[in-house]
Amino acid sequence: MLFPTLETERLHLVEIGQQYSQKYYEIMSLDEVTRYYGMENLKSIEEAAKMIDSFKTIS
Repeated sequence: MLFPTLETERLHLVEIGQQYSQKYYEIMSLDEVTRYYGMENLKSIEEAAKMIDSFKTIS
């Protein structure tokens, strides 16, 4: 199933892919973000890339 791109005046929602690894890492390495996820901060961009790959296996 293809992930639809959803866009409104204030939101642009797209499927996350490897091109977002750097930004995902920047966000998920912050204590104030991950404390609400019940997970440890990401430690590297490679870890972020692996996490993004794991999203594709979730159904």
